[in-house]
Amino acid sequence: MNESAFKTLLTSSPEHPPVLFHQRMESTLAEIVRQEENEMKESTKQALKKGSIWGSRTLAIALLITLLLGSVALAAGLGLFQQLSQMPQEDKRLPALDQVSTPLNQSAATDAGVTVTIRQAYYDGQRIFVSYKLEGERVAVEKGEGIPQVKEWAFQQEGMLYGRDYDSAMEGDEEIAAWLDGTSPRWARRTATAPHDGLSLSDGTWLDIISGNAYQQEDGSEIGWKECLVPQDKQADTLEVNLMLFTGATTYYQDEQGMKWAYERVGENVLIPFTVKKDSITKALTGQADAGKWQAKADVCLSPVDIRGEIVVSCPKEWADALVDWKENDVNPIADWQLYDGDTRVEGHNLRGGYRKQSENQLAYSICFQYGSDTKHLKLVPVYLDGTADPAHAIRLEVPTITYQRRK
Repeated sequence: MNESAFKTLLTSSPEHPPVLFHQRMESTLAEIVRQEENEMKESTKQALKKGSIWGSRTLAIALLITLLLGSVALAAGLGLFQQLSQMPQEDKRLPALDQVSTPLNQSAATDAGVTVTIRQAYYDGQRIFVSYKLEGERVAVEKGEGIPQVKEWAFQQEGMLYGRDYDSAMEGDEEIAAWLDGTSPRWARRTATAPHDGLSLSDGTWLDIISGNAYQQEDGSEIGWKECLVPQDKQADTLEVNLMLFTGATTYYQDEQGMKWAYERVGENVLIPFTVKKDSITKALTGQADAGKWQAKADVCLSPVDIRGEIVVSCPKEWADALVDWKENDVNPIADWQLYDGDTRVEGHNLRGGYRKQSENQLAYSICFQYGSDTKHLKLVPVYLDGTADPAHAIRLEVPTITYQRRK
């Protein structure tokens, strides 16, 4: 892929995350990645190894950082999804979720008195959406002199000073930085309680997170939402699900030589069970297109919240070389897709824009658009790397036809 084509790809998206998001992500990355690698369930680790575009670890970072970027006032009479939708740059599907989700208001608490309440849930047959509120003393900071007792130091760096060289962008940071001034051996321990980034089924199957956000409120509580994927072999009309609340402690040690830190889980995980039932509205759609040089097949689901699925494109080997393997060539592959209703483009960009190499001559594209209308005129239009759309070779989406064979 040449430099100009790459710049075109980068600038093709109409919406960009705020600069502060990237700044906070860089400063928090080291700690969160280490915590997730050490403590996440094995099934989640395996899912990450498969190369999904939005891994659990990435979403865990985004959830934490967004929590620290602002707060939203709870408006009386609104569901939590609707209240969350009022945050700047929040997911545009939330108002629709507020309309179709089921109120639950199921709660559980830790021994320390931190309570989580699942406010709403929605299940479209493939994904589970939940909104929740977390209350109580979610974060506590202890301080002491000398060397603390820890199982094992996960990180140490000579010459590093906490307040000068390290900023986790987490609650209690200013207090810890003031205490760990490097003038004498001191330690600080931050204990935090939070929902895990995914969900789990009653049989222990882990449901990886696809999207979500969390926000700290002025009263110290936290509100948030998450969208999690149900594995295909576990999809059923009714599911028993758990949201997990866990507590972890990060211990920092600072002296004249440098800084160390360690992390460990504290106490038992708290599970909040709830039941979801598949809606009766979501429908499967499929379609194909043949442009000669490439052929595409789309399999998507249309729910009241969005239209989501995958497009598999059989294409020249050079397309995968350019998009996935970053090899220099002069090809102009499909880089994204647009959604049309008839001849009118549906407002908004592809929320799941991304692709992976399925074989030497096949690329799989993820698509998700905020669109819940039941229509017979939906189509997906390819957009090439140079930014040009190709409506002449759009994929027309239809309800799949089932063919029955007469018994002889």
